[in-house]
Amino acid sequence: MLWLFFFCEKYDSIVMEQADKLQEEATMKLWTIQRKSIAEYVQAKNIFVPDFGKSRYLKENPALTSLYSFVQKAFEKNNDHLPSIKGLVFTFLRSDGHSIQEIKSYEEFQAFMRNRKMVLRGFWNQLDQEEFVVMELEFKGYVNPLLIDLNDFQFLMPPIQYFPPYTEKSVNRICTDLEKGQIRQSEFPSYVIQAHIPYIAPRDLVNVYPLFEL
Repeated sequence: MLWLFFFCEKYDSIVMEQADKLQEEATMKLWTIQRKSIAEYVQAKNIFVPDFGKSRYLKENPALTSLYSFVQKAFEKNNDHLPSIKGLVFTFLRSDGHSIQEIKSYEEFQAFMRNRKMVLRGFWNQLDQEEFVVMELEFKGYVNPLLIDLNDFQFLMPPIQYFPPYTEKSVNRICTDLEKGQIRQSEFPSYVIQAHIPYIAPRDLVNVYPLFEL
């Protein structure tokens, strides 16, 4: 049975309304790196709804605001059954080059991320192990998570720099895919897939683990 989610005016809670005509809901296993305070907030039975306007990361990296805004608008376009949002939760899946796959366990997540440390090092180095944790999620509900290879996302970070195999055509491909809510093979795949969801609800949280070194 599917539940529809409607944001309240203050964006700090979600009202769930049963949809009798819809079939069993989809579930995605996802992994996300968040501040301990956010994990504790969700563990206390609250719903975390992100707001890019309040993001510490964007305040420290204001050049990324336009990219984040573009991704947010693309998410809204591909999820017009949901209310408008103020931000997104960035999560991880994996790819084997042929299909997108869930990461089944914390141990598998550790091994996969460490195997891709060359791609993740810049992001990981900004994380304080005492302040951040790994959250295991099973997100329930119908949503297009706007999948993108992490290398493609990092390539779009301003200022865009064209280094082989990326070209101007790559920008068009990636932006078109985001706007259409689809994913195609990257010219330079990292196999780390970034997925986006509009919130973290208590029922979606499976477990919380320590952040680890790559």
